[in-house]
Amino acid sequence: MRAFIFTTNKTNAIHLVSIFKDKNVSYVISADIKQLTNDYDVLIVPGGTAILYQNLLNEQGIASIRYFVANGGGYLGLCAGAYLGSMNDISGTKNIGIDLLPVRYSLYGRGANIRANVTLNDARTNEIYTTNYHNGAVYDLDQFSNNVTILATIIDTNSSNPKFHDFLVNKATIVAGSFGLGRVVLCGPHIEVNMKSYMFSLIIKILRQPEITTSIESYQ
Repeated sequence: MRAFIFTTNKTNAIHLVSIFKDKNVSYVISADIKQLTNDYDVLIVPGGTAILYQNLLNEQGIASIRYFVANGGGYLGLCAGAYLGSMNDISGTKNIGIDLLPVRYSLYGRGANIRANVTLNDARTNEIYTTNYHNGAVYDLDQFSNNVTILATIIDTNSSNPKFHDFLVNKATIVAGSFGLGRVVLCGPHIEVNMKSYMFSLIIKILRQPEITTSIESYQ
């Protein structure tokens, strides 16, 4: 397994690096998407600032990511990376997202800074987890097609702001689906901090598939 971590700041990948070292996983951290090739099994975009990532990528970099995933590579977006992998915001005005999954994220409001511990319900096992959240992507439940699976929803928070709490509760925040031959997971909270085994299990499930048959023109 080889992982490519795309970020402009290596501190955003500290917890990922810790996991990969424990698992003896080969990885590269780079802000140069031109280094992403089909030799990698998964692309991970961690926290940061989604608009900065998108501007850095520009059209050519976005096309490279879509080609990588369409041809079997996995994509895991954490926090900012989840915004990047989405279509756009629910109102269609933010214009952040490269459309790997047909989902639109919700926004609380301009300049909101929401930090909280959130309680997640795993849709597959009904297990409950508590993890860190900081302005990550969340999704209204009434928008999902058969092509997207909800993996976890937020059922509670410890936010002292009741408006923030109400905004987050009963929203999907870990979702999965396919783009071409590749598999995609978008995750709003920072599960890499204290849900390392859970996160690694998600990575294993989206690793590169063996067939590579899709043309780049189909996904530009």
